[in-house]
Amino acid sequence: MQESAPVQSFGWVKILTLLVFAALLVFPMTDAWLNIIPRARIHGMAERAAFPTFTPESWWNQKYQARFSQWALKSGAFWSWSIRLSNELVYRLTGEISTDYGTSVQGGNESYLWQMMYKAAFNRVQDPPRNLIRRAFTQFKELKEQMAARNIPVVAVINPNLIFMYPELLPDKYHTARRMEKQSSYEVAQEVIKELDAPVVDAAELLKSVQDDFPFRFFEPAGSHWNDIGSCIAARAVLRELDRSWGRGFPALPCEDYEFRPTPEAHERDLVQIANLLFPERLFRPTPYVRSRARQEFPERKPKLLLIGTSFLFGLEKQFRKHFITDDTRLLFYYRQERKGGKGNFRNFAPSTLNWSEVLSMDGIILDINESGPAKLGYGFMRDALRYFDSLKADTTASERKKKKKRKGMKTALASIELQAEQRTVGD
Repeated sequence: MQESAPVQSFGWVKILTLLVFAALLVFPMTDAWLNIIPRARIHGMAERAAFPTFTPESWWNQKYQARFSQWALKSGAFWSWSIRLSNELVYRLTGEISTDYGTSVQGGNESYLWQMMYKAAFNRVQDPPRNLIRRAFTQFKELKEQMAARNIPVVAVINPNLIFMYPELLPDKYHTARRMEKQSSYEVAQEVIKELDAPVVDAAELLKSVQDDFPFRFFEPAGSHWNDIGSCIAARAVLRELDRSWGRGFPALPCEDYEFRPTPEAHERDLVQIANLLFPERLFRPTPYVRSRARQEFPERKPKLLLIGTSFLFGLEKQFRKHFITDDTRLLFYYRQERKGGKGNFRNFAPSTLNWSEVLSMDGIILDINESGPAKLGYGFMRDALRYFDSLKADTTASERKKKKKRKGMKTALASIELQAEQRTVGD
């Protein structure tokens, strides 16, 4: 009896080992169905895969097995957490974001993240599309004149991106040798603007000119757009241009009156979300924000603003609403989506459905474009607007011709009546 105790103990160890092993085998599938472990959100990748439908053909060509493998992989919590862990390790060791999947974000100097879509423009890889740039700003000037005749000011804004403003944040290996020997699209746009006498708010140049007046950059490490101070400075310049036409004497925005908050707001964390790091808060730092001032009521109706362009307009719209300049805005995002009132989700927008009567009821129009692609200014809005004005002119011309023809017909008829009257008089 005394010798059987170790054997019995060893038997329980085997049973326990088998149970643990079985649990490890079963748990991933159980978790896939019951979501026991919370999932980590993965930006830029499909987070779920549909359970595949079995058919003999899909089994034979192995598509069913591949889809089942994707479903099993993405249905469990380990997949999402493993991606974040892998990205975190790679970022800490190399300063880069994982390239295991298509990512639009990379690690820069001083713990900043930057967007790879701006690298080609930064290095001046392609020759500037001079004809397209000239056409864009020619259309802008024509649109500005057409709208001015209707007392609607139009302002174009050229916004910067991180590596344009702060090239020192881009790792040296991404700099192309002798890039400064080429002319950039932004520089061509500056020449065209001067030649056409079509002034814009060059926020890229403006922010560079005032950078030394602030102890921080106008971009945050975790975000892709200008921060609250940068957007305020740009909005102040835009408001000044609009008020030249309005003549309402709006007070200048108080961009120098700011305070620091412990972490950036959600819209200034977009790049770190795309990076899918395990500990994204490592890139957060105290962030400056313009202090809100007491609500001001102006005697006249608040202006209605139409904004068309990129996501940099989000900051401008926020400043105009925050400082009580307007509470009636419509934003056409890339002229393909729209949002009204500065809140809520965007919905799809078809340019062909644009109500031009509503456009002409606006008090001001703001267009924006990034310095990396000035030829895209308006994203088709200016073309459509000028076509609309041409159609009005054509309708007016056709109407005048019709009236002229009618008057001519009336004169002919009157002359005929007078002739007949004279003939009757002679006959009598």
